[in-house]
Amino acid sequence: MKNQKGFIPVIIILVVLIGFVGIYYLGTLKPKNTTVNPTSTPTILNSPSSVATSKPAIPDPTANWKTYLVPNLNFEIKIPQSWSQLENKSHFKDSKNNEIVVIIDSNGVSLKNDLSVDAKELIEYELNYVPGTSYHSPKIVNTTNTNISGQDAIRYDIDLTKPVDKLPYNKESLIYLYKDSQIYTIYLYGNDVNTMNQILSTFKFTN
Repeated sequence: MKNQKGFIPVIIILVVLIGFVGIYYLGTLKPKNTTVNPTSTPTILNSPSSVATSKPAIPDPTANWKTYLVPNLNFEIKIPQSWSQLENKSHFKDSKNNEIVVIIDSNGVSLKNDLSVDAKELIEYELNYVPGTSYHSPKIVNTTNTNISGQDAIRYDIDLTKPVDKLPYNKESLIYLYKDSQIYTIYLYGNDVNTMNQILSTFKFTN
């Protein structure tokens, strides 16, 4: 028992020494420098699809054209400065024999108030009608369902294959549409198809 009592202080001393050594050792350890970067917002590069691509504005070729009102036929239309309005007010022409004519006339054809049926009847009449200053053997090269000023329309593009009166052009188009139960016919005469299509795009009913 005496030996055990003498051994206890030794153990205590050893424990204390070990504790001091441990504290000293821990004190000698240098903490690692840990730099915490502030939270940064990642930079997101815009992909080509997310970048708004601005296309250059296409100039309106009709911007400087003159607007003509034709009250008796209830429409307006824009015409290039180089064109003229003829006496019947719904007939326009340039110096190169390109013409646009708008009429309300069934040409004696008995109408059914059905555009698809009546247009066929009217174009057959036109193709077979050969006055003194017309053409021979016209040929329909294209038939298109279209829309003119909010109205359904049918367009026939015609090739004047054998002019007999020395016409200065070999193309014409006829467009038929109904408005207020009346059949309108728009004639496009001439080879400057691009300009006449631009003119046609400005056609508007006024009522």
